[in-house]
Amino acid sequence: MPNRTKKPEDVGPAAVESLFALMKLHEEWSVRRPRDFRWWAHRHCQEVSAGPAVRSEGIVICRLQARTAVVRDVPLSDRLDLLLATLNAQAALNALVLDRAERRVFLSSHMVLHRETLDWGLSLFGSAVATQAVEAVLLA
Repeated sequence: MPNRTKKPEDVGPAAVESLFALMKLHEEWSVRRPRDFRWWAHRHCQEVSAGPAVRSEGIVICRLQARTAVVRDVPLSDRLDLLLATLNAQAALNALVLDRAERRVFLSSHMVLHRETLDWGLSLFGSAVATQAVEAVLLA
């Protein structure tokens, strides 16, 4: 009979803490909570967060997200959609995402982790987070 008293392992808070340490961020330029942090890279605020832990096919998973605003108050148009699609065709770790309601363009990256993928997954996602911070400055 399975042990039902054992809580599922939620890697979200540990992943967020590890990413903050990996990035060598300073407290004075950041705001931290258990499942997310924000920090200011030059003129851009980057948000890194861990969604709630969920069970998928018997494995407890957690979705990580990093996003950085690149442009605000963009005029919505078919040309903008085409430009973002063209730029995203070359994307590797981060994609440009248009939030139509806010009229803002973000660089965005997501990754799903669980206990068995935490080590190598954090290394890969950390690369995406660091690249995103630099890329946002260049694209803006």
